[in-house]
Amino acid sequence: KLNHYSTAIEALEEGFKISAANSQLYFRRSQARAYNKGASLDDLYKAKEDIAKAIEIKNYEKVFQSEPGILKILNIHNAHEVYVEHAKVVEERIKEKIEEEKTAIRSKRSK
Repeated sequence: KLNHYSTAIEALEEGFKISAANSQLYFRRSQARAYNKGASLDDLYKAKEDIAKAIEIKNYEKVFQSEPGILKILNIHNAHEVYVEHAKVVEERIKEKIEEEKTAIRSKRSK
């Protein structure tokens, strides 16, 4: 939210040292990469990998096997929908970045 994307990614990397199989870490790192307006196409592909991993891991995490009431208290009752929606955002950012790069190439060719 504060646009400190590289700092967020660094903090998440520290989190991965503690727990590599945590969907929230992958989800948040994907967000940090995808919402960074200065992200490269490679960063966006990494964001896509992260959100895919988050969706995959979520299906096996014990916390998501809990009762719906507990998930609601933890505010993760709709995690699947949020993850899938974010995956769509990442895909859109990738398309935008590809188009941006094509436009830059066309512009250089016409000069």
